[in-house]
Amino acid sequence: QELDTLLKKKEVAENSLSNNRRISQQLTDKKHLVAEELTKMKDEREALSDIARTIAELKSQKETLERTLDGLRTCQSKYTAYQNAITAQNAAEAAFHTANREYQEKAALYSAMYAAFLASQAGILAKQLTAGEPCPVCGATTHPHPATAPDDAPTEAALEKENKALTKAQAALTKQSAAAGSAQSALSAAKDSLCEALSRYLPDTEPDSAALAIETALAEAEQALKALTAKQDKAQADQERYQKLLSAIPQKEKAQEELRQRISDLERDIASDGQLVVSLTEQIDSLSQKLSHSSSAEVHAAIESLQKQITAIETDLSRAQRECELLRNDIATLQGSIETYQKETAKAPDKTALEAEEALSLLKAEKGALSSRLISLSNALTTNQLIRTSLVSTGDSVTELTHRHAWLSALANTANAKVKGKERINLETYVQMRYFDSILRYANRRLLVMTGGRYELCRAEAENLQSQTGLDLDVKDHNIGKVRSVKTLSGGESFKAALALALGLSEEIQSQAGGIRLDTMFVDEGFGSLDTESLRQALEALSTLSEGNRLVGIISHVRELKEEIPKQIVVKKQPGGTSTVSVIT
Repeated sequence: QELDTLLKKKEVAENSLSNNRRISQQLTDKKHLVAEELTKMKDEREALSDIARTIAELKSQKETLERTLDGLRTCQSKYTAYQNAITAQNAAEAAFHTANREYQEKAALYSAMYAAFLASQAGILAKQLTAGEPCPVCGATTHPHPATAPDDAPTEAALEKENKALTKAQAALTKQSAAAGSAQSALSAAKDSLCEALSRYLPDTEPDSAALAIETALAEAEQALKALTAKQDKAQADQERYQKLLSAIPQKEKAQEELRQRISDLERDIASDGQLVVSLTEQIDSLSQKLSHSSSAEVHAAIESLQKQITAIETDLSRAQRECELLRNDIATLQGSIETYQKETAKAPDKTALEAEEALSLLKAEKGALSSRLISLSNALTTNQLIRTSLVSTGDSVTELTHRHAWLSALANTANAKVKGKERINLETYVQMRYFDSILRYANRRLLVMTGGRYELCRAEAENLQSQTGLDLDVKDHNIGKVRSVKTLSGGESFKAALALALGLSEEIQSQAGGIRLDTMFVDEGFGSLDTESLRQALEALSTLSEGNRLVGIISHVRELKEEIPKQIVVKKQPGGTSTVSVIT
């Protein structure tokens, strides 16, 4: 009994030891996971440690960009004021010319009337002469040939009326002259104000052609502001994540420390349980020596043998009980059959005992056949259930694979341009099209400037759903309102389109390269095919690229370019196959 008690205590101690080891292993695995999560969180915190500085920089950039936008809007309003001043000045100048013409007409009429009036004064005085009376002009008392006044001579009243009309015309002329002078001053002031604003935000832009430059710069600035706002939103989200990490990391470290403490406590319990198991084993071995067995191993073996015998006996007992219950059922069934048979024999007393025995045998045989049939059906049911379970599992797998195959097939057809009713554009071409559209947006800003707003590049549409296209080019001709092939462009126009595409490609690379700038660009030849106006437009487009720290080099022999470009590197071929280089600044 004492040995049995010790064995039970040992079993409890071993179970406790196993359970603590299992829990310790689980906590150790969890501690490793927590450590990994903590390391990732610290790495993320380190990556976001400069987020405050990033937010401040983005805020500064946004403020600068908003000031630039305000300045460009100021340029736009001042350009509108400049155009209004031009209109007002033209109107004032026209009014001045009209008033001057009316004044000149009035002055000429008054001069003629005044001359006629003076010429008729002698005749008027002659009418007042009296014979023997001295002449008020010459003093003579005789008047042999008195002057006569013309019949259409103007009167003094008419002359006075015309003089008033002349004075009024002169006043109107003076007023219009002042108005024209004020309009000219306002025009000069508006032009100076516009030039001052352009010099700050759009240098080298002439005021009379500033509309497109202002509109383009505004669109670019608004697009940049939109992108910067998106960066600010992301930075704000990163800032919130950083704050969460600052509070989450200490909590995670606390959880890690708690796990470390629990593992330490379990390790002490494991050590204590191990010592208890060792102590109980020693006690069992000591007690076993006093028994008939030579060692604790033999005791354990004997105990295990007895336990196996007990288990076998319990199994046999359970089986015998089940068989007994079946026999009871059979007996009850047979008893019912016998009672039924007895009732029938009671009704038919002429049947013999032999017939009763035969009927009983038949019933027993039928019972045996039914029992065998039941066992066979039970086995078949078990087998069919296993097969059904396997088929259901296989059917689920087939259904899942069918759905995945349909999804992958649709994805493959889309990527390989095999979808019916859609354009035949594969995945590679589709990605190239998206980048190509972005390049065209940048290129068209330059091409519109170089062609005076006439041409704009666009991707060619597929003629039908069977055509493989997506990267062909057409050109929109805004002068005729139609789209045509780029192959119809002239040599000079093709050069402009190619130059615009090259510039658009460079800008797309800069926008996608994560801060990388193309600070140097060389354009080799092609300018010889341009006329004077096209050459000027191309130079204007290239001059906008050279703003800031970007260097644009042009390799050409065209004389007009030599006159327009101040800084040059001149290469001259010398006899003997050598060349000389000179720098002109």
